[in-house]
Amino acid sequence: MMSKSKTSKLYSEVYAEAQAAFDKYKPCQIEIDENGKASCFASRASDEGYRTSDPSSGELCCIGCKYLGKNGCKVKCLGCKLYLCSRISADHPIRIILAKLRQKAGMGMSHIRKSKKESIKFLLEWREVGGGW
Repeated sequence: MMSKSKTSKLYSEVYAEAQAAFDKYKPCQIEIDENGKASCFASRASDEGYRTSDPSSGELCCIGCKYLGKNGCKVKCLGCKLYLCSRISADHPIRIILAKLRQKAGMGMSHIRKSKKESIKFLLEWREVGGGW
C-alpha cells in the first residue's frame, strides 16, 4: 500500500506530465472571447450546443463543476486532467500519452473528480476498507 506522501508525489507527477501534454498539443483549443467566456473547439463547432440547451453557448464540457472559476479550473484535479472528450480524434497523439498516465496513476486515482487534497483523502480511506490499489 502506498503511503500518503508517495500518493501525493505520484499525483503531482502525473498531473504535471498531463499538463505538459495539454500545453504541447492543446487538444481542446480553448479560447476566451471578448466577454471573457471560454469555449473549446467542440463547443464552437456544435450546431446543437455542447452539454447545454443553448446552441450558441459555446461552453466547456466542465460547465457546472464547482471547481470551475472565471479563469478555468481552480484545483489540480487529476481525474479531469486525464480526460478527453470523444470529439477529439481517436488518433490524436495526446490520447496515447494520457492512456499511459492513467495506467501510471492507477484506476482509483484517475477517476476521482475532486481536488488533490480531497482525492488523496478519498484514496487513503478507500484503501483502508479494502478498495485495492
